[in-house]
Amino acid sequence: MHQVGQCYLSVASAVSHPALLKAVSEIIEVGSQGYPYTTVLTGIESGSPKLIEALMPGKAWPFKPLAWPEVVEQGFGLLNDNHWVPTGMLILGLPEEREEDVYETISLVERLKPYKSAFVPFLFKATSALRQEQSFHIRDVMSYHLELMKAVFDHNAYWGNRLITEHAGTSSLTRWLPPMASPIISWSVDRAYRKLFKEINARASRMT
Repeated sequence: MHQVGQCYLSVASAVSHPALLKAVSEIIEVGSQGYPYTTVLTGIESGSPKLIEALMPGKAWPFKPLAWPEVVEQGFGLLNDNHWVPTGMLILGLPEEREEDVYETISLVERLKPYKSAFVPFLFKATSALRQEQSFHIRDVMSYHLELMKAVFDHNAYWGNRLITEHAGTSSLTRWLPPMASPIISWSVDRAYRKLFKEINARASRMT
């Protein structure tokens, strides 16, 4: 049987129809020795219920937008239970975004640490129904956005290392390489993060 790859999934749909997720998992035979897990993209966008309610209330349906963080966490748990590893997409610089909204997203990323998963942050681009808004650019990044990106990196490094170790097989190279490389990569990213953080704070000071 050929493996089936999934492209995109709504966590709200998974939470509202857990039996369907289980049935699909059984059909594609994920969780077997030859197919230990499958990956799927899912749009988290933000951990701020306020932004979800204002910009995309249908994303949480059939649940309330204010319950979005809980829906996401429950969805990640269900996906892991069925051998799915979600990659959550996040958007920086959404219209009406405030510092507290970004910290709510950081909090959600940290809450999801126990679940096998990854995150990919994107910059908001004004298009479709939001084409009248202002796009978000690198020059708009603030220190709290960097904190979010650092939280994303820490999460991805944590689970990336474990997934490689769990499923890389018995090769001596794949057994020792992740533990050796992970601290070096973490140190490099942390150094770059601190430099960017310092530059952004300096820029903010000049603007005030």
